[in-house]
Amino acid sequence: MFGSNKSVKSESVGKGSTHILATWGIVGFIAAACAVLIGLETSRILTQRSDVLADSQKDTANLTASLIQHAELTFGTADAILIGVVDRLEQESLGPETRQRLRAWFIQEVRHSSQFLSFAVIDSDGAMIVGSAVEKEPGNFSDRAHFLYHRTH
Repeated sequence: MFGSNKSVKSESVGKGSTHILATWGIVGFIAAACAVLIGLETSRILTQRSDVLADSQKDTANLTASLIQHAELTFGTADAILIGVVDRLEQESLGPETRQRLRAWFIQEVRHSSQFLSFAVIDSDGAMIVGSAVEKEPGNFSDRAHFLYHRTH
């Protein structure tokens, strides 16, 4: 009786250890598979992140170039109009007919250039001589900070 129990116990211990080894093997395989899947997903996410960052840098560079080009065109247009105004003012007297032509030209330039709201010629005292804005009274800019700055510098 005692002898048969020992052999049954030894057989059940052998089967139990095989069962535990198989369980740990399955757990190890599942853990390794999960680690591989997590690694692959992490690699995909990092690659996708790098692609998005590269695209963002390219978009930012394109936007910067576009803004620079827009600013250069705006300053070029303003410079051309300013040169034209100076030339006209130096060549012609500032009679009512000249003021009307300048005003019409200013209005035309404002309509053709979306970058500008208005143009005006201001004398050394800050009084508007002619402008594109429709106003009954000419404005006075002598108290504005930008006028004061340019008057003193």
